[in-house]
Amino acid sequence: MRNTLIVGGACEGKTKYAKEVLNYSDEHIIFPDRDLFIDAIKARLSIDDLFFKLTCEQEGWCIIINQVGSGIVPIDREERMFREYVGSFSCLVADKADYVYRVVCGLAQEIKGK
Repeated sequence: MRNTLIVGGACEGKTKYAKEVLNYSDEHIIFPDRDLFIDAIKARLSIDDLFFKLTCEQEGWCIIINQVGSGIVPIDREERMFREYVGSFSCLVADKADYVYRVVCGLAQEIKGK
């Protein structure tokens, strides 16, 4: 099974695309949320360690992440750290993924495919 990253805005159809088009089941879909990232930052967990914690290096994962980084840079230091961490994590996952999709308004665009 292939490893996939799906990015896009909140409520844009990422999960529906993963399930209905790419045929991922719930046990293979990983949703790193804001709390998970904040806990990882507080624990000083590297992005590599977080990736390993989420995937356990198993094949066939689908990580779905809300896109960050577009727009105004937050004035709050913690918010900037959060954005940097999530952005760096997304880059690492994209590098390790076989396929990367961006979903907007329910429409997917393949960014990377093998």
